[in-house]
Amino acid sequence: MSTSNDATEKVTSSENTARVAIIGAGIGGLTTAYTLKRAGVACDLFEASETAGGAIHSHVEDNWVCELGPNTLLDRQGVISDLIEELGLQSERVYPSSTSKNRFIVRDGQPHALPMSPAALWKTKLFSTQAKLRLFAEPFVEARIEPELDESLYNFATRRLGQEIVDYALDPFIAGTYAGRLNQLSSHYALARLKELEEESGSLFKGALFGPKKTDDSKPKRKASLINFKRGAQTLTDAMAREIGEHLHTSTPITKLTQEKESGRWKLTSKGDTALSGEYDVVLMSLPAHVIAQMDIRPADTHAATDLSAFASITHPPISLISIGFRRDQFKHPLNGFGVLIPSKEEFTHLGSLFASSIFVERAPRDHVQIVSFIGGARHPESALWSEEEQVALLLDELHTLLGLEGKPVKVLRRHWGKSIPQYEVGYEHTLSAIEAVEETLPGIIFGGNWKGGIAVPDVVKNARHFAHLIQQRVHQ
Repeated sequence: MSTSNDATEKVTSSENTARVAIIGAGIGGLTTAYTLKRAGVACDLFEASETAGGAIHSHVEDNWVCELGPNTLLDRQGVISDLIEELGLQSERVYPSSTSKNRFIVRDGQPHALPMSPAALWKTKLFSTQAKLRLFAEPFVEARIEPELDESLYNFATRRLGQEIVDYALDPFIAGTYAGRLNQLSSHYALARLKELEEESGSLFKGALFGPKKTDDSKPKRKASLINFKRGAQTLTDAMAREIGEHLHTSTPITKLTQEKESGRWKLTSKGDTALSGEYDVVLMSLPAHVIAQMDIRPADTHAATDLSAFASITHPPISLISIGFRRDQFKHPLNGFGVLIPSKEEFTHLGSLFASSIFVERAPRDHVQIVSFIGGARHPESALWSEEEQVALLLDELHTLLGLEGKPVKVLRRHWGKSIPQYEVGYEHTLSAIEAVEETLPGIIFGGNWKGGIAVPDVVKNARHFAHLIQQRVHQ
């Protein structure tokens, strides 16, 4: 969805009223702006691209519903469901098919269903008998003596679960979520809940089984669920954009923020040195870290550009998403699951594939299927830079081996990110501390994005709600 980009005409507010600007209309910026509007706080939302939504983008055409961003929204603690109810989107919501319960992991070149119960674990060929016994011994592994010291996810998980479980369970999972490497990611920040379970209960299993069952506000936890919509995830971001209305200014990339000496407010400059009318008391930068790193922010006390190198230090590997449509009879595999993930030990280049039309029905025309594959990441960054033709040729070859695919696709869509998911690497606390120190020198500016507090959509939405509450407090001070 796109709105007028004439920000200089539409930005209007009384001089006696605190003015709020949000830069970046991904789902985080949209959620903050939408929440503020519901609370009666006016704000202006600026987006560099022609449409709002950020990474979320749905392509609907000829009975194909293709996600060129997140394919599912994992609703934890009801944060997405709350938005759906507020926006009146209940009738548009779709639920995952029962056939999507299987998660396949590749071993020895073939997909195996990930066991989802102790009985299935004992029977599976995905793990050796030795690995299974080592896994059952996890509750007896001593917790680390110095839990405050950061360690890689690889070291943490190997210590608790054993090498084989790490190689054929956690490694492919991390490739499918962070597009990252276990030996680089921090156990304190990436999958932080695992580290918390060890600290709380001395064991992952004990913590999962007997840990706290309520959230911090003493409300019972709501079961996590997968969510999407009849016309794709963009339904959610489009609905919020409509609610925000004329205060959403697309095609307005903000490149510079200058603090006025007398008022202490911030002046925004768009690309081409176009100064926007008015000044802002509070500015939330809801942006990827690598975008913030390119900003020119000049506080009144120095008039010198603020050092934003802490943002630039965060790694963002390149990745390509390819949505491919086929006739159903082109596959020997039943595609009876969520998808297939590939451990780094296996000799394949792509990270994994989702069975999109098995997860949610009506994602493909009758007698057709849709596969969504990922290429690149920290594991094979060079492959993300290949041409579409090279990437499709690779996928056809690897899907032939894995799923018995024969023949050419009937539909191909690709989306490429030169800088994708931020990597919460070992020592990430130093990066976050450096960013907090920068924020303290810039009164009125708040930094936000998926580089802090979680990369998943529900984490971003939850943090966005927090920012809205924080902004309300500042406005009413």
